[in-house]
Amino acid sequence: MREEALRDCVHLRVLDMSHNLLHERSIANNAWRRARSLESLDLSFNHFTSVPSGLPRPLVKLNLHHNNITSVPAFTFRHLRPGLAWLRLSHNALGNRGVERYSFVGTYRSLRELLLDNNSLKEVPRCVRQFKNLQVLRLDNNQIRLVNKWGVCHPRNSGTTLASVHIENNEIDPEKIPQKAFNCLTDTKGLVLHPQMGHNDKMNVL
Repeated sequence: MREEALRDCVHLRVLDMSHNLLHERSIANNAWRRARSLESLDLSFNHFTSVPSGLPRPLVKLNLHHNNITSVPAFTFRHLRPGLAWLRLSHNALGNRGVERYSFVGTYRSLRELLLDNNSLKEVPRCVRQFKNLQVLRLDNNQIRLVNKWGVCHPRNSGTTLASVHIENNEIDPEKIPQKAFNCLTDTKGLVLHPQMGHNDKMNVL
């Protein structure tokens, strides 16, 4: 997509570019410069291997599911105002190395929904416990083996809004989950833990 592609689209709020052959190198650096009102962008079912940079500043909703994304580069979302609220990265190739320490800087107070299901994560990303207003978290259908005590709910993150966590279809032994690992959920029925690959035991961890 060339820089001038959205030249006359200053009032465009929703853009669907799904089901194409797009990748991060096919979008010019300043392609979003004129998209001053763009709040919702759908780039799903393309060929992205990384979350694209230079996203439109007012973006609130970003769909990137069903690509081949392996990394979320540091500070990708830092410039967004008021900040991203919905981020969908389901059905990609994200591993823990692709989620850097600063990958989600700029979203910790704005993000409400984070979908990381159907990837290649082997542990809960450390950044998860830093979100202040997250409501929905999906980590199901990965390769996660262990949930640490403060992996999802951290005692310093008071006033949590987290209501729904899907972490089923991983490789977690429910008996090894710390008792208070999910005690920050606002809805006691919001945790979906079963089934787990190779573990059929049922356990109430809340």
